[in-house]
This record gives sequence, structure tokens and C-alpha cells, in this order.
Amino acid sequence: MRFFKQLSIASLIILLSITGCKDPKEDPAPNNVNRGESSFDGNNYHMTSGLIENFGTDSNPSSGLNFEGNWMDLRIISEGLHFTQGSGKKYLEGTGFALYLEMFSSSDNGIAPGDYTLNHENFVPTGYYHYGEVQVLINGQFIHYSNLYSGTAKVTRNGGEYEISFEGLNIDKKPITVYYKGELDFIDYTTN
Repeated sequence: MRFFKQLSIASLIILLSITGCKDPKEDPAPNNVNRGESSFDGNNYHMTSGLIENFGTDSNPSSGLNFEGNWMDLRIISEGLHFTQGSGKKYLEGTGFALYLEMFSSSDNGIAPGDYTLNHENFVPTGYYHYGEVQVLINGQFIHYSNLYSGTAKVTRNGGEYEISFEGLNIDKKPITVYYKGELDFIDYTTN
């Protein structure tokens, strides 16, 4: 009987050393790391990643929208969402919340620090965003999609790490708050 008891204890020790006792939440996948919080329409979201797409400078000043600096699309997304590539663009899939802003930056390698406010004029100087959306998706399908009515995005940057906070209202005058701190993926379409 003593032999079986020792064998059981030895087996348990070996099993624990092979499988470990680590909680899977302690080492999440990179897209599941909580880098901030957001709230919209009575729901709270853990923000996990983001993307900046650089479309470059105004190559046709006689067209409808004219702007200074570099056109940067910013997307900050919550857990449950991820980006997929298709037709040369990034798309969202999954279930969660996203903030989208068309920003105009004095920097060509990311979004320059500053306070960006909404500007609907046909000429957009640097330090503003021209358009924004709040997006809520379930299984890749938009269940809520609305334009921004007002708001300010405050951007700070230290090397590759951004700290972005946004407070505003959507077109229905519902409050939106977004906070994100971390690196953002960067795609530069001006080099292709």
C-alpha cells in the first residue's frame, strides 16, 4: 500500500512538472493584451490593438478634399476583433468595438503628438481629423455603425508606443470614450 501511495505522489509531481500550473490568462496572445478601456452605449470594452495606415500627402489639390500633411487612418480595436487583409486593405473580423479616425498628421511615419479635433471643412490642416466612426461588430457583421458628431483625440508618442485618449459624441449624441496605450501596427501605402 505504501508503494502505491508513493507511486501516486510521484506521478502527480511528474504530471504537474510536465503540464505546469500556470494560469492561461497570465500569458495571453498578443491580440488579447488589455491596452486600454472604452465605453459606448452602456457597454465597456478592453482595447487590445490598433493600426495606422499612411495614405500620404495631397497629390491632387484640385479634388474635393484638400489637406495638409499626411493622411493617416487610425483604427483602435477591442478584444474579440482582428484585422484581415483583402483587396489591398485591412478589414475587421470578429466580435467587438472599434474607433476609426481619418487624421491629418505633420509626421510621415505615424501620428504626430497633439490634440486632434473634428474638422468637416473641405480643407483640413494638420492636427485635425476629418471623419470618424464608432463600430460594433458581431461575427464580422456591423450591428452598429455611426459617424462621429464631435470629439477630441489626444495623442502622445514615445518611440513606437502611443497613448491615445478620445472623448466625443456619435451622430446620435451618445458619449464615447476610448483609451489606448501601446504600439500600433503601421502600413505605409506611399512606398508601394
